[in-house]
Amino acid sequence: MLGRRRQQCLVVPDRCAGRKHLVLRVFSFREARRNLAGLLDAAKQDGAALVRHQDGRAFVVRPEDSLKSVLDVEGVDLGVTTEEIVATVREGRERHG
Repeated sequence: MLGRRRQQCLVVPDRCAGRKHLVLRVFSFREARRNLAGLLDAAKQDGAALVRHQDGRAFVVRPEDSLKSVLDVEGVDLGVTTEEIVATVREGRERHG
């Protein structure tokens, strides 16, 4: 492909996600401005992306951790009513209480 630069990558230790190394795709500041969607996709896919400015400054872009609880699971319809569950709990308490 003419006119396309080869994507640069950087391998760094990853202390956050429990992996040994993190491979960051490197974007120039100009590339990041022109292709924000691509930068965000790379950060989402790889865990992070690096943006380098001409003056040497560098910024890591990471997706925000999900605020969803691990206990937030979808319910399963067992065909049991609330009244039946309460009755079963009461029966168990009477036997062992």
